[in-house]
Amino acid sequence: MIFLSFKDVKERNWRDCLRQIKILLKDLYNSFEFLRSSLNPSELRSFDKIWFEEESGNYQNALKMLSSFLKKYYQKKSIILIDEYDTSIVCAYEHGYYEEAISFFRNFYSSALKDNECLQLGVMTGILRVAKEGIFSGLNNLMVYGVFEEKYSSSFGLTEEEVKKALGYYGLAYNIEKVKEWYDGYRFGNMEIYNPWSILNYIFHQRLESYWVNTSNNFLIYDILERANRNLFEELQAVFQGKEIQKTLEYSFSFQDMTNPQEIWQLLVHSGYLKIEKIWEIIDML
Repeated sequence: MIFLSFKDVKERNWRDCLRQIKILLKDLYNSFEFLRSSLNPSELRSFDKIWFEEESGNYQNALKMLSSFLKKYYQKKSIILIDEYDTSIVCAYEHGYYEEAISFFRNFYSSALKDNECLQLGVMTGILRVAKEGIFSGLNNLMVYGVFEEKYSSSFGLTEEEVKKALGYYGLAYNIEKVKEWYDGYRFGNMEIYNPWSILNYIFHQRLESYWVNTSNNFLIYDILERANRNLFEELQAVFQGKEIQKTLEYSFSFQDMTNPQEIWQLLVHSGYLKIEKIWEIIDML
């Protein structure tokens, strides 16, 4: 299994971003140092160029190469897990090197996840589905499961039944309604989902508090708010007062639409700040 997380790749320019990616891949290759003894001279050179962060290293194909080395060693295909794939892309947009980042990641993911004979399964997780940017244009075998999808909806947090069992085990079942009020903040498909971090902290401290850890980059939300009109602020105020509003949301997000203040609803839903209560599908009759 190959695991890679981009949660800490948040640099102010493309040079530093690429440098961090090289370090990330070097550390990944370092964990598979034992493979070197099974490689032929050509493969070993390719491995070592990544391992030693050489300028001529084939970093865009690093995951595909590593999966081929693992296939040769174990005679089995690899599972590739990539966490927070969108963090670096959002940061690139914020600091003005978006095109360079997209160009790199498009080839990086395509080589690893498309037509890779050494790949058994690939899983990518992130907050935003950056589908319109061409980053996944090379992937024709992609299945997307987001906040609107029912399949795997119970896998993105704790279900109410799981929370009840946990509270009962620790003698806290009496407080389930208050816990629901505080931490039942997500809805995936038709399932109510609880924040695991908040539930674990509540059980440990046995105090109803905000245990929210803000690991996401809220730049996109701030950016839209700076250009928001009065109508948007009135709608936001209504939501903060506990009122329901109806909005048309798309399954994917595009940086090209960032000039539209209404994109903030996409961001708030996908980032977990707002919960969907009801879904109506719009059917195009044309």
